[in-house]
Amino acid sequence: MRQHYNPIVTSIATIPRPVIAAIDGVAAGAGAAFAYDLAAQARDLAGRLAAGPTAAHGAIKESLLFAAGHGLAVALDKEAELRVRLGETHDHKAATAAFVRKEKPVFRGS
Repeated sequence: MRQHYNPIVTSIATIPRPVIAAIDGVAAGAGAAFAYDLAAQARDLAGRLAAGPTAAHGAIKESLLFAAGHGLAVALDKEAELRVRLGETHDHKAATAAFVRKEKPVFRGS
């Protein structure tokens, strides 16, 4: 477990973006429909997340992982740091401009 599972989980946890995984396995009977539906939902969610503010998604993940190992005051400081960083991104500026124009924002992930 430590040699195979732990490195995989560590890699997933430290990727700076959310990770969506759908397990592809053998299913029979009613399970096949469930497995297909689950995979379809995972693809749909992945597409919606990829089209969204991925830099913000990554910052949320970073903040949650940081907060899990630190106290509230330090976690709030980290959140403030991330908000400043995100406020300087193209995505933030584009989303703000789209909001003012009452348009749907287009995100680049930067």
